Amino acid sequence: MSSSYRNRAGRLVIESSKVAACVAATSLAAAVGGTAHAAQYFIQPRADVSVQTNSNIELDPRIKGTSAEGYLAEVSTVLGIATPRSETTIIPRLQYQNYPDLSDANQLQGDLTFVNAYNSQRSSFSVYGTYEHVDELNGELSDARFNELNQSGQLDTGTGRVRPGTTRDTINLNPSFGYKLTERTGIGASLSYQGTNYSPNDADAFIDYDFYRANVGIKRAVSPRADVTISPYVARYEARDLDSQTDSTGGALGMEMRWSKTLIGKFEVSYQQSKIDQTQPEVNKDTVNSWGANVGLVHRAEVSELILSLGRGVTPSGGGNVYNTDQLQVQYDRDLSERLTLMTAARYIRDRSLSKTASALDRDYGQADLELRYMLTRTWYVRAGYEYTSQKYDFVSGTARNNQFHVSFGYKGLERQQPR
Repeated sequence: MSSSYRNRAGRLVIESSKVAACVAATSLAAAVGGTAHAAQYFIQPRADVSVQTNSNIELDPRIKGTSAEGYLAEVSTVLGIATPRSETTIIPRLQYQNYPDLSDANQLQGDLTFVNAYNSQRSSFSVYGTYEHVDELNGELSDARFNELNQSGQLDTGTGRVRPGTTRDTINLNPSFGYKLTERTGIGASLSYQGTNYSPNDADAFIDYDFYRANVGIKRAVSPRADVTISPYVARYEARDLDSQTDSTGGALGMEMRWSKTLIGKFEVSYQQSKIDQTQPEVNKDTVNSWGANVGLVHRAEVSELILSLGRGVTPSGGGNVYNTDQLQVQYDRDLSERLTLMTAARYIRDRSLSKTASALDRDYGQADLELRYMLTRTWYVRAGYEYTSQKYDFVSGTARNNQFHVSFGYKGLERQQPR
């Protein structure tokens, strides 16, 4: 691949960063404009320092792995603006990590997450976006816990490879629009973009890529508590370091059930045809049909919260193509007392490549997380937990396992005060 093409790819990531910043700025302007007199501003600073021990931090499948102690410091802030018709939340986060036995892993990393939602009597608009600059000690491993601003059960896009000293920059943008034609029927459209760039550039380990998806749909209320949605879509995956792309068309049928104010369920089935056109590292021109399905449940009670997502879908990857991903993710948090909270989460992923030339990263991955947090005051806390991670590649003998114990001390500002 020519250096000029890689330069264009790098510029694409930079331009996408500008797009993310523009969208965030536009969202803030929309939230303030028109109803500034009714706007509510809120800020919640956070800080956390932690110590952790790992039995096999690099997930080496050999019996003797790489044990390491780590020291981490993190600062973040929740920034928001709420008006009668819109709400915008932005969370910037910075983290510095130090592993005395892994000098390549000592670096500063961070991310920016934002979400904006606007609603009128007949229309709605929302945009969700993230920008991440992370190291590959954690960047390609999927967290068991759900994203706090997007709890819809996002399918995995990592390869599972752990390479200290390598970084990954990823941009996600997902705007969507809806309009009510009648009291019971509405139409909508959404776009999704994900661009990932690895540094240093090493096509033998990671493949830079762009992934696009566009949906249109029609939504119909079949009862006061249930909606049905039909949405055809198109998608494209383009590898930047290889001559490889996959074009897909498909459709999905979904239903949302609102059994009560505390229990919501989402169900979806889909079918997709993908046309693979690849000449590197070897020629592969193929058409693959695949199906997908997803079940999501959210239950929020007075002292507990349960989130569950079970499904299959086609996801992009730094492995050079798209993958069929089967996934189960569940999170359960419960207040044991006014000060003590139990937090648990688990995630299982099974990745299988649609392209026979990218099957080297076919894998089974699992992570379980158990943590207790005790509030010393309304804002200061200590927490301690255990995390277990396992991974098995089809082409490698043995399963890699890591046991992590961690203790943290931190500060979390008071939650936003909801208007009465």
